[in-house]
Amino acid sequence: MEPHAVQPPRTRYAVVTGGNKGIGLEIVRQPARAGAIVVLTARDEKRDGSHEIAA
Repeated sequence: MEPHAVQPPRTRYAVVTGGNKGIGLEIVRQPARAGAIVVLTARDEKRDGSHEIAA
């Protein structure tokens, strides 16, 4: 198997802590707009920003 035969994964992932509001939420939006799969964490599940990112 030649080294050129292996293709790198094309899916991008981003993990952001504190992504439920403010600067963290803005940071989450950038990779999401670029098509990445974004995982965000927040201390308060009721105030998470995932519904804003999905829209």
